Formats: sequence, C-alpha cells, structure tokens
Amino acid sequence: MEGRLGGARVAVVGGGITGLGAAYALGKNGALEIEVFEASPRWGGKITTETAGGFLLEGGPDSFLVRKPAGVELARELGLEDELVPTSTKQGQVYLLRRGTLLPLPAGMMLAAPTDLEALDASPILSDEGKRRVRQELEIPAADPADGPEEESLGSFLRRRFGDEALAVLGDPLMGGIHAGDPETLSLRATFPLFAELEQRFGSVIRGLKRIHGGRAGEDGVTRLDGAPPQVAQRVSLRGGLGRLVETLVETLEAQPGVDLHRSHPVTGLEARSEGGARLRFEEGGGRDFDAVILALPAAAAGRLLGDLDPTLGAELRSLPAVSSATVSLGFSANAVDHPLDGLGFVVPRIEGRPLRACTWSSTKFPGRAPHGHVLLRAFVGGAGAEDLVDLDDGALVELALAELRPLLGLRAEPVLTDIYRFPRGIPQFQVGCLDRIASVESRLPPGLHLAGSPYHGLGIPDCLASAQDAARKVLAEIPPAVASAS
Repeated sequence: MEGRLGGARVAVVGGGITGLGAAYALGKNGALEIEVFEASPRWGGKITTETAGGFLLEGGPDSFLVRKPAGVELARELGLEDELVPTSTKQGQVYLLRRGTLLPLPAGMMLAAPTDLEALDASPILSDEGKRRVRQELEIPAADPADGPEEESLGSFLRRRFGDEALAVLGDPLMGGIHAGDPETLSLRATFPLFAELEQRFGSVIRGLKRIHGGRAGEDGVTRLDGAPPQVAQRVSLRGGLGRLVETLVETLEAQPGVDLHRSHPVTGLEARSEGGARLRFEEGGGRDFDAVILALPAAAAGRLLGDLDPTLGAELRSLPAVSSATVSLGFSANAVDHPLDGLGFVVPRIEGRPLRACTWSSTKFPGRAPHGHVLLRAFVGGAGAEDLVDLDDGALVELALAELRPLLGLRAEPVLTDIYRFPRGIPQFQVGCLDRIASVESRLPPGLHLAGSPYHGLGIPDCLASAQDAARKVLAEIPPAVASAS
C-alpha cells in the first residue's frame, strides 16, 4: 500500500468512546483528514450521563479501571486529572445476596479467589464443605495445557480450582456478572487470563495472588492487581460523571484542524476501493472515498456494512453473541432507607433465583451523585438467561426493582426519582473460541479497513481506548513515511 495514502483521508464510523478515541489518536498526526460519523444525535455510545432533580445519573458505565492505563492517561491528556474521583475506600465493602440475606464479602477477595482464608472461614457465605474445597485449591496441581481442551471456559476453570459451590456463589456474580454472562460459556482466556497465568506460574491462584501482593487487601476487600497500596481505589470516575470525558474529548476534536465530526449521519453502505480503503454511502444519499476506515461499531452493525464486501465475513461478525441489559436508577430520601448503605452495593448469584443481577449504591460509591439528604441506587437486570426482563415497560421494570430492594434495604417510601436505560444486545459475550474467531475476521479484512471496540478486545473504557489506539496505529502504519512524519 506504499504511496497510496499521500493525501490521507480516514473515516471513523461510530461516535462512542472507541470511535472518538480513535479520532483523537489519529488527530495527533496533523497530516491526516479525519471524519467521524455517528448515526445517533448524541456522542458517547453507552456512556450516558444526565442530571435530574440534583441527582447525577449514569446509564451505562459509571467508572473505569485504574490498572489499565488508557482511561486515566486520556483523562490526564484532556486536562481532567483534577476531576478524577476514586470509588469510596472508607465504605468500600461489597455485599452478596445469600439465601435472601445481604452478607459482606470476606476481606481479601480477589473476584472469586480468596487471599485471606481465615476471613473466608469466618464468613457464612460458603458452607463448611465449600470452604474446605476452596482450601484444596492450594494443593491441586496446575493443569497441563497439553492434556486439556484447547480453550477452557471460565466456569470449568473455577470449578476445577475452587469447586462447584464457589463457582455458583462467588464466581458467577463476581466474574460472570461483570460480563452479564454465563461462566460456563465465557472464555477464561478472553475474560480473565490472569487467573490462568497465576495457575501456570505458581501452581495455585491463591498462592499466586499472595506471592505477587503479599496477601494485601484494600478496604473494599479486594487485593490489588496493579501493586497499588490498599488505600488507592481500583476504579475512578469524574466528578461530573463519565459524560465529562466524552464532552471534553468532543470539544478537543472539534477544535482540532483536519477533524470533522458528524452526528445524526448514518453510514448505510461500504464499497471497497481497488487501491485500498473504502467508499462510504450515507442515508441521505451520495458517498465519499476514504483511504482508511475504522469501524467502531457493535459487531452486528459492522457486520451489516462489511457484508456488502464479503457476505461470509459480515455473517461471522453478525453472529458474535451479545446480550441485552438495563439499569434502573432510583432516588430516595435518605430517611426512607433503613439500610446504612455502608458499601459499594451488592451482587446476586443466579442460584438465588432473583431477577436482579446487582445493585450499586451510587451515592456511596462516588460523591455528588445525590442531593443532600438523599441517596441514589442503581439496579441491574437482564444479561444471559434473563434478557426478557429488558423488554418490560418502564413501570414494570421500576416495580420489579422496588419489589426486590424493599425487603433487602428497608425501603419505606416511594422513590423521588426513577430513570431507566436499556442496552439491546449491548454487552458482547466473549465465549469459548471467540478470540480465534475475531482474529480470523480481522485477518481477512480488506486493506485499509479496521475494527475497534468492545466486541473484539474487552468491555471496559480502557479496553475500548486501547483498541482505538491500536486501530489508529494500524492506519498510521499504512501511511507513507513522508505523511506520517508530518505530525
């Protein structure tokens, strides 16, 4: 492709955090002409921050990991470092619903792996037999990769290392719940590769965590993976919500020469060019040629566009699984809630047979989420095996959440605020075999076309930004040195 991109024009299709992040990474090369096309009238994708009645509401993600650097680095580059706020460390306890009662997770939990076995023994979360089986993890030899299946599911790994009860009670809500998925189908390698690495390196996940971190746990009962001291939170947000990250990123891009942003501008077709890149067609008609295109879209939407070029490739993308979920935010007067809300919230194992997967106590988790004298809760429904709940109307979803939370939290009044966000097929499912499927799709993309975003390389904001940066690097690698050096 040498010499092809002399007057390089790059299109980014999709205006979520991935697409905006890709445009930002590309924009550092002042020689490029960059256009971002977003079908909806708003930027940010799943990041949805609103204010109502003094409450600050997050529809999608409400925070991002610190140990994955791309999120914090972008906030710093955009001048938002002083607005970063950590999750509460003074009230960092996480609860788990067990037999209808909220129980605190034992200190030293690293997802489903306990690093403080005395704290686990003192907790009623597992039966005595379940605790004995967890202790056996220290003695179970590491699996020989040559003897097992080519790829193991998260459920198989947790069952093999910790037993059936720990998988159902801890692994399902704490690890599978992050992906709103079924641990029996999720790929260990795609979701939590660190656990597999610890097994191979130390012969035990528990031993590995203790060796790496000395068994230290933070006030939220979670051992640090990044070596940070216990008082440093694992996750951060922004004082004005994650929407601030999107707003500032858009403002930065709008002020950047050579970058054009287009909202309410659906791309409806894509044609390959013989010299590489693609011609994009638009809903209002007409088309434009681009030397490179980054598709920062859900897999199904990317598949529809790529199906114009290669029906098989398009069908493979459309077949990548995703599940639907919804969040229900509820604001209350503080004196209407009996529970002290002395933690970040609670998670629910599916064996409890309840419709909620989790509930975040948003006004405890971050400051400024509720007006004085009020609290804000956010309930999660849907996910694998419960997607039909997302189709309930707003009133039914609110009543479902209230019916679950009233006895658990002692709600004594109706909410003063309700708000619902739905994400149809919004959470990709990294099932066994998905990494090979995605790698195969990416290897067969026509020259000048690239995929980026959560369906391919991780769910969180830092993962999306890292994927965006990787796609930008691939585009820049196609540009002749004379153009690349102009930045």
